[in-house]
Amino acid sequence: MIRLTLTSSGRQYDLSLPAAEEQLEQAKRALDVEDFSQAGITAVKFSSPHLASLLPLDAAAAGNGPADDVGSPGLMRKSVVCMLAANR
Repeated sequence: MIRLTLTSSGRQYDLSLPAAEEQLEQAKRALDVEDFSQAGITAVKFSSPHLASLLPLDAAAAGNGPADDVGSPGLMRKSVVCMLAANR
């Protein structure tokens, strides 16, 4: 499982993936966005440490800002938006 902290316009929402359609819609309402591309990912947590090695988390390679303890939430944004879109 992946747990994301999403932010938009000063609002914050924690979303666990995979998520049901209703949870995704609730997150968008809470963030006041029409699409997840309008939100930023400020934190990424994994239920199992080995998951971090399966996803691209190299902030330096992408130039998407500073990395935190699991990598770069900025770099994860595109991958996660694709995952959310594929979940539909």
